[in-house]
Amino acid sequence: MSAPSAANLAAPTESKSSRVSSELRILLEDVHLSFGGRPVYSGLTCGFPRGKISVLMGGSGTGKSTLLRLVAGLVRPDKGRILVADEDASSTGCASASGCSSSTAPCSTR
Repeated sequence: MSAPSAANLAAPTESKSSRVSSELRILLEDVHLSFGGRPVYSGLTCGFPRGKISVLMGGSGTGKSTLLRLVAGLVRPDKGRILVADEDASSTGCASASGCSSSTAPCSTR
């Protein structure tokens, strides 16, 4: 399965990670996720620029909704990190990282 990626964005290296991060609103680094032993993402690295509209395209079952659930914090990655607005949202989700309260950004565990 090919993972969604943002056009024209190179995978950040350790030396330029902070520069790349400052240009992006959402950054996923080396994200691994599996359900029941079945890998969904294995080393996914991609970013979504600030102030731009991004589109996720792919067939049924390619991980589009799962990517959104990861960023929202509804699903936690097995490994890797997710930055939202330069805050680590890997364990807290984007609502906590962006300063939203649970009253303005409801979450579900379904």
